[in-house]
Amino acid sequence: MGIELTGVDPFTMGSSSMSVADRLFGIVPTNPISSLAKGDVLPIIFFSILLGIGIILGGEKTKALGDVFSAAAEAVLKIAHMVMQMAPYGVLSLIAWVAGTMGLSALQNLFVLTVILYVGCLVHIIFVYGGLIRFIARLPLSNFFKGILDAQAVAYSTSSSSATLPVTLQCVQDNLGVKKTVASSVLPLGATINMDGTALYLGIVALFSAQIFGVELTFADYLLIAMTATLTSIGTAGIPSASLFLLATVLSVIGISDAQTALIVGFVLPFDRILDMARTVVNISGDATVSVLVAKSEGEINETEYRNESVI
Repeated sequence: MGIELTGVDPFTMGSSSMSVADRLFGIVPTNPISSLAKGDVLPIIFFSILLGIGIILGGEKTKALGDVFSAAAEAVLKIAHMVMQMAPYGVLSLIAWVAGTMGLSALQNLFVLTVILYVGCLVHIIFVYGGLIRFIARLPLSNFFKGILDAQAVAYSTSSSSATLPVTLQCVQDNLGVKKTVASSVLPLGATINMDGTALYLGIVALFSAQIFGVELTFADYLLIAMTATLTSIGTAGIPSASLFLLATVLSVIGISDAQTALIVGFVLPFDRILDMARTVVNISGDATVSVLVAKSEGEINETEYRNESVI
């Protein structure tokens, strides 16, 4: 991208010779505690998934452990809220730092990053979600996009899936004919775990960071980025700029250090609200898509109401 961040030596990928099989086997932790201490992200995620499955299967016997983790997650979320309340002051300082130390070229490259993300989000909404609605649900596209337009507008302005949820529920039920039983179960769950826009954002910023620090990515690295971004995005807090807290997780799998990650966060944070607006629209559009697909498969959709004023 033509950006050079001073103060940090470019990173040379030391693990590029590892085979795909070695990388996959490396996901399974031999010692979860050691992985936590070392910050090995993928083994931690793998163990966390297994532990979560164990807690669910354990029923009442493991409910207390699940409550502990839920309380810990809530505490961390509160900390994130406090940090975000101070964000405007930090953003002002970071914008001044970017303009003063990097000049207009940095802003030009951030503009390119923004355009790439917006195009990616638009392609995902039109072709992925649109394709699912048109060819899987076999419903007209025009009504779907018109039906969720209000929810998309609120998502774009608030950058919060959680804040948009009431509007998404109303749009899906009133405009798309999805029964309340489906909408009230699918949409709240989707606002928590269905974060396609977040995964897309993390992947794009990871590639952006690799170019800045001179990291040569192999095909296996691209797979790792895609897998880590997808897994990490699940359960992201539905608050503005929450995805920034996940960047270290994704960047670490391609060998970008904590110091380099801090520079990337400082570089992107002043403009992250603009990026967050786009990815939130993708997230709530995905939630609406899944609700329509589930309702269609279960016969819980009023197609007459959905097809009202169809033009496609």
